[in-house]
Amino acid sequence: AYNLLFVKTGWINKISKKINADTFISWMKSFNKNYSLGNDLNAQGSRFFNPSALQIFSAGIKLNFIKP
Repeated sequence: AYNLLFVKTGWINKISKKINADTFISWMKSFNKNYSLGNDLNAQGSRFFNPSALQIFSAGIKLNFIKP
C-alpha cells in the first residue's frame, strides 16, 4: 500500500493568432514508499515495480497550432 499526492497546474498563453502554448508544472509525492507506475519486465524476488524518488517534479510546454 502507498499514499500519493499529485498536483498539476497549467496556463494557456496565446503566442499568435495561430499558436497557443499550454505550459504546465506538476509535483508528485509519495508519503510512505518509493513508488513508480512503470512495470518491471525483469521482476526478481516478487518485485514487480521499479522504485523511484519520493518526490517528482516535472514541467512542460505543449504547442497547439490552430487551423485557419
